[in-house]
Amino acid sequence: MANSLCSLFVREYSHANGGPAFHQKAATSVSVEEQILLDESLHWLAMYDDPDPGVYDQRPSKETLLLAQYAVRARKWEQLLRARTEASNGNETPDPSDPAHRNPPPMDYLPGMAAEDRRNSGLILLMLLAQAYYRMLECTISMASWFTALDLKLNESYFWIVENITNLLKNHEDLKDFPASFAPLFPDLYPSTISNLDWEDMVAPDAERFLSTIQRYVQSKGIYDPEKGSPAWIFIELFRPAVTTAIERAAAYNKRIRQHCQREFGSSHQDAGEGIQAGGNVEASGLFKSGVSQRKESTSVKESQNTMPTMPTHQFNPNRFRQVEELLDIEYEKLHEFERAFSLADGISQKIALRQQVKRDLTPRLRTLEQEYAELLAHGVSDADIPEPQAQMLVAEVVAAVAKADEQKPSNAPQDMVRLLGEIRDKLNEPGKSASAKLKLSLPIIPLISSYEMELDTEGVLTAAWRKARDFFKTLLGNRP
Repeated sequence: MANSLCSLFVREYSHANGGPAFHQKAATSVSVEEQILLDESLHWLAMYDDPDPGVYDQRPSKETLLLAQYAVRARKWEQLLRARTEASNGNETPDPSDPAHRNPPPMDYLPGMAAEDRRNSGLILLMLLAQAYYRMLECTISMASWFTALDLKLNESYFWIVENITNLLKNHEDLKDFPASFAPLFPDLYPSTISNLDWEDMVAPDAERFLSTIQRYVQSKGIYDPEKGSPAWIFIELFRPAVTTAIERAAAYNKRIRQHCQREFGSSHQDAGEGIQAGGNVEASGLFKSGVSQRKESTSVKESQNTMPTMPTHQFNPNRFRQVEELLDIEYEKLHEFERAFSLADGISQKIALRQQVKRDLTPRLRTLEQEYAELLAHGVSDADIPEPQAQMLVAEVVAAVAKADEQKPSNAPQDMVRLLGEIRDKLNEPGKSASAKLKLSLPIIPLISSYEMELDTEGVLTAAWRKARDFFKTLLGNRP
């Protein structure tokens, strides 16, 4: 019984990285006092068997609700296991090698989850996993023609994403009619597997076709946001942290490779970061691109400086633009919750803890998405479509905001923030360029600096400038023929 319960918990809740872990322990090895305390804890958890936190006078923590749901599922599983044991004449659970018993436990084990909620939560999870799968491929393969690096954590997340997409499509009863079979494009993201691949011509078509198939399928079925605290919501939230981690690891890998390229090719942004870190040796995999072919001839770094003075940025893609907007809406909702909690915080210690949580859990993701969004906006609007008088006004406002942010920055301001302030000043003061050109060049830098304002709890002058410039470019993009 204990073995079966542990196996079920591992199957349902453990990630590819092994967490959370579930173990059994013989009751005879536990003292009577410990057994009493454990029984008391289980009795106390039974008070929170309703997954809706709104029904309780004192709102329990997410961890408490999750433990309570563990207890609910364990009781249900125990009943089902005992019924199976009795049906098999007192023997243990039937041998899983028997084909009749190979099917996984049905997903309606989640307590209180109606069939419609089960269908809806499965579709939402499928879309989340598919977006993470696409993003991981894009971040790694788009740089593979320049350099690659071995990143074990990245591959760990890739294996987890692929395994869960496969299992979801295979085992979820409501997804049996998915119109395509899923086979990952690559078994792993090791350098020997992805080096010399070209994203746009070799990989993107298949990756985008899969994501498009998922999106059309999910939209044709219809989905809705599950009620917060419901079993369906808990089911999705159990997967969300690992999905977010996978996307963040892919974005961090992409950033490290870009920074390494900038150093190798003598870019003006040599101080943009630490580059390739311990745990991943960089392997050259074709320094130049000519159409879809990769030139692998031995060429000096001096020649490469003349061939590729700057790194490529995000070209405008309407589909990706909409995806980033949707992801940003999610992150802005999280930010709103943090701001609300900050305003209600009682003391300094609570505010410090919240600020640290924003810095750790929200800012990196928001910074990455806003920078990509700004680059897409800048590439989506040509200089000729930007009214020069309005551009001059916006440039003047950004210049003033930069000056004020520089004055207000604390003495221990992050070095990256100081560097970015200097970089945007240089672009805004560059001689011989129109206001529209200066605005486009500086647009991707503004949200990077404004994210530090949120961490440091300063006045937010650049955050206001970023929102104004963002809305200005969105309006121009909407007027584009």
